[in-house]
Amino acid sequence: VIIADTPGLQDINEDVSKKTEKFIEKDTDIILFFLNAAVGLTNPEKKAIETFKRLNRSLIIVLNKIDIWYDDGEFNEEAYHQTINYIKAETGIDPIAISSKKKIHIELLHSKIMELVKNSGKDLLYSKVSRYKEEIVKNGLLEQLHQLLR
Repeated sequence: VIIADTPGLQDINEDVSKKTEKFIEKDTDIILFFLNAAVGLTNPEKKAIETFKRLNRSLIIVLNKIDIWYDDGEFNEEAYHQTINYIKAETGIDPIAISSKKKIHIELLHSKIMELVKNSGKDLLYSKVSRYKEEIVKNGLLEQLHQLLR
């Protein structure tokens, strides 16, 4: 399992963009594309997402920093839904909204990654780098037991 934070596809240096695209095309199973909730979806990000779609890789759009919508414990649900709906309408992909700072919905992101790696048969490899190791192993063993009993 390789986790790489790559420069963007719209990098100022064209060689960097080409190297990033080649790396993604050759060496990735899942692309996590992070958006900043305060900024939303920009035109360069839309172009990058379209490029990723053409590469036929699993793509998860992660909307990070949703803690901006919490004010004194109150959640601005309208801003949340407006942003989520806009991203889905523009990309065709339901984003996963998280706050890495406040640890909000991290388990949703983990579940989505787990679903994708399981479909590719790489769930045990992923479990080695996941903080949810015990849960993955336990669920995997239970599933194997159920298959044996069928």
